Amino acid sequence: MKTLSIIVPTYNVEDYLPKCLNSLIVDRDDLEVLVIIDGSKDRSCEIALSYQKEYPSIFRVIEKDNGHYGSCVNKGLSIAQGKYVKVLDADDYFNEGFINYLDFLSKENVELVLTGYITVDEDDNVISKKEFDFEAGKEYPIRALLENSISMMRHYELTYRTEILREISYHQTEGISYTDIEWSFLPFSKIASFIYYPGTLYRYLKGRSGQTVDIEYRRKNMWMENKVIIGLVKQYEKIKADVDGDNSILLKHFLSSLVRQVYFHYLINYPGVLDEAELKVFDTDLQQISVEIYQSVEDSVDIRKFGSFYYIRDFRKSGTRNTPKYRFFDLCVNTMKLINNIRKK
Repeated sequence: MKTLSIIVPTYNVEDYLPKCLNSLIVDRDDLEVLVIIDGSKDRSCEIALSYQKEYPSIFRVIEKDNGHYGSCVNKGLSIAQGKYVKVLDADDYFNEGFINYLDFLSKENVELVLTGYITVDEDDNVISKKEFDFEAGKEYPIRALLENSISMMRHYELTYRTEILREISYHQTEGISYTDIEWSFLPFSKIASFIYYPGTLYRYLKGRSGQTVDIEYRRKNMWMENKVIIGLVKQYEKIKADVDGDNSILLKHFLSSLVRQVYFHYLINYPGVLDEAELKVFDTDLQQISVEIYQSVEDSVDIRKFGSFYYIRDFRKSGTRNTPKYRFFDLCVNTMKLINNIRKK
């Protein structure tokens, strides 16, 4: 058995794929890298095949019709031979010292390993760094995430024991974007404990044109993220009675954070850019599916010197952002921006 299977969903990333795959070249035989070519129209497949030819013990290229990110994860998971499995986006890469992570995993047999990550720009300049305040290599119960106020995880931080995903018949939604959110949710219904690998492993590229976090992509496709999150709420309602107490609480915290993020994008981050009608549908669906999650979302934004603003509550009350309260909020925000710009000068 391999120690680690890495799934690399790949679609039209010829400019970034070599850097990703180069970061995975190690002189050992317990790693497999599954490069899933999702109907790419560029040279991504040709590039991946060149790595498979040169490093056949590491790289395996699987070509398939386009089915979006989730279909790549599903395909990779169905054939993964590693004790552990991790997803690496094809425009991201790992830090130097990845081989040390393999050494670490080869000696462990836990359900989940947490790692930190670094956000970088296209010139590899560090934008931000995320690490955890846990003792390296110590096994913690899942409630430790709650005790440390961790309310949302990202797939960059997570390496699962493969059999855990297979035990819950894990399957990611296909045909739409933003399904990486699912990787950070449903497995937590099963996991009882985790360990932490010290330092950072994953380098997440931010700012590339066409990324799902790009504002133009969100403007056209935010409905997909809404659909994924509503799907998670449905799953939560279906399984919560059979999930252990700490896991159920954690799933609820994760969901509340994801749901709040949707409102925040429409009402605070991108007002006037995203279609407010989509948020109305999301709000109605959420209330019908889970009153528990609907009521659990905390919604205050603190505007320095101007007090707190309850943006979700006010939207639900009026059904629109076009109200005096929101106009006052925008005035406060613009005033603070003006003051900050003056101070910088």
